[in-house]
Amino acid sequence: MEQRAVLYPPDRAIELASNVSGLIPVRLFALLYPLWLVEIDAHEETRRPYALIEQFIERGIQEAHLRSVQEMVDFFGLSTSLVTKVLHFLATIQHIQQVDGRWILTERGEQSLLQ
Repeated sequence: MEQRAVLYPPDRAIELASNVSGLIPVRLFALLYPLWLVEIDAHEETRRPYALIEQFIERGIQEAHLRSVQEMVDFFGLSTSLVTKVLHFLATIQHIQQVDGRWILTERGEQSLLQ
């Protein structure tokens, strides 16, 4: 017969029950509670509304196939510095990435356009 580790000694339970006034221990029942050790790993994405200009830049990359800063400047009529800042921000939040000098949407960027 297999010996199990006792989580709470029966003698201790009887002693504590005896010390309570008006109680007289008559029987001792063993209860086995299922104890589980579970490791949880999670990734939570926080969503926030972002500026309309960022959404237009993403749509330009997706729908108009704009791949360079100059193409976006020409298409939207914005300054080079503004487009560069927006692209840097979108790359920081992993919505876009640069591959061979061309801007493309990541999976996260595509998902954000669907919402």
